[in-house]
This record gives sequence, structure tokens and C-alpha cells, in this order.
Amino acid sequence: MMEISNLISSDSLLEIKQLEIRSRRAIDADLMGQYRSSFRGSGLLFSDLRNYEPGDDIKHIHWKATARTGRPYIKTYQEERQLRIILALDISASTNWGAPRSKQKKAREFAALISMLAQKNQDSLGLCLFGGEVTKYLPPSTKRSQFRRVLEELLTEHSLVKSTNIAAALSFMKERLPRSCVIFLVSDFLSTPFETELSILSSRNDVVGVLLSEDQETEIPKAGLIEFEDAESNERIIIDTSSAKVRESLSNKIKDQKNNLQQTFNRSRADFIELRSSTIRPLIDLMNRRARRFSQ
Repeated sequence: MMEISNLISSDSLLEIKQLEIRSRRAIDADLMGQYRSSFRGSGLLFSDLRNYEPGDDIKHIHWKATARTGRPYIKTYQEERQLRIILALDISASTNWGAPRSKQKKAREFAALISMLAQKNQDSLGLCLFGGEVTKYLPPSTKRSQFRRVLEELLTEHSLVKSTNIAAALSFMKERLPRSCVIFLVSDFLSTPFETELSILSSRNDVVGVLLSEDQETEIPKAGLIEFEDAESNERIIIDTSSAKVRESLSNKIKDQKNNLQQTFNRSRADFIELRSSTIRPLIDLMNRRARRFSQ
């Protein structure tokens, strides 16, 4: 089977290396510590046996060992520290917009940062690329080659489809994830409704919505008549940005959409962050919130 690295350009291979270097430089001891404290394993793992002591819960008695020795033994557990991370990235055409960095480029940088954190913590890492449907899926793996393979897939030229179906991607993952995962859902969320599927997936997994955003969406410049084209439907519309009322109306509409999206994730008991200029600051803020939540 031909290696992925043989299918991508030398420029992409250089960008992979640059992504690795930038991600490695962004991670210090404090960030690594925050990651470990705010994202936890999915349960408890059997650790050892010890003699039963008065007050121990009888549901933890190891009956086979007790019957074999004639003395009661208790099972002990330790917290499962290894995580299963899924990077679910929207690669639809609408994410290929933005300046000086496109939303798609910010998504790649964020995914590379999470991948590096997962690698350093020896977590299992997986990838799901989607638009109108899932176009690539790498099941979670702890193999040393998985980190590079994920980066290669992120930078491989994929056809940007002109539709987004988040509900289909969420249903796809629900059917294929055998155990609880931390899922980073990275998108501009210009999609048909998906709250039902999000609620179902969040009931068994730790889902974090990551909104790809641009300042120009809410801070519309005064530039006269501008023709806008929808990247997915190709619909065109001319807007008079010289009008303060028009600019305010458009800005308020975008803000309302973001608020509604935030409420969708809140109702589904999922976390939510917004990527604008920085890809690391929102992640740090999220980890601080989660750390406070776990300490309460």
C-alpha cells in the first residue's frame, strides 16, 4: 500500500514539519499539566487485590480469589489516565474563507496542537474528516506513527465539498466509537440542524464544539456595495456596507447565530469554544473552566 507521504507535495510535507515544530513550541509544562487535569480518563481500571477490611464495600469483593484462598479479598482500582481523542474536522467549502488565515488553516493548527498534547500524554488519537458525509476516518490508535499520519491527512488535498452535514458525522461516530472518547468537533457550523445527534453522542462521550470564526463576520467594514457569494450554495447577494444599519443588522445576526449555537451545546451538555485570532488561548480558557468544574 502506497504511503500517504508519497501522495502529498513537498510543500505539504514542509508544512507538516512546521506544524509539528509550532505545536511542540506551544506546549510547556503548565499547558501539559492543565491538559491532564481538565481532560480525564473515562473510568477506573482494575489495579490489584488486597485483604478485606471492615467497612469495605462488598460489591468490590473478588469472589474467585476469596473462594480459592478462604479469605476475603477486595479489588482495588486506579483512575484510567489514557484518553481516546477524536479530531472531527469540517472540510466543507465554507471553511476555506478568512484572512490572513483561512478557517481551514486555523482548524489544522488547532488539530495539530491537540494531536501533540495527545502524543505527549500517550493518549489514543483518531481523526474524522467530514463535509456532506464522512470522507476520512482513522480509528483511535496509540501507535507512534498515528500522530504523523493525522497531520498528513490534515494537509492532504481534499476536495472541499459544497455542503455540510454535521448530523451525519455525529451519527457516524456514534456507530463506530466503542468506548467513551473526547471529541473535538471543529467546524463553522453552517449546517442543517444537528442537536438531536449531538445530545445522543454527548450522553456517552465528552464533546467539545470548536467554532471557526472570523473578526470580519461581526466587524463588517464600511466598503460600499459588496457582492457576497455563499461558498457552498453559490448564491450571490449584493449588500450596501456603507449603511450603518445594514452593518449593525448583519453583525447582530451573526452574534445571534453564535448565541444559539452556544445554547445548543449547553443543552447537549457539551463544551464550546470559539477560535478567532488565537488557536491556543481558547483552549487554555476551556481547560481552566474544566479544571474548576472538576474541583468543585
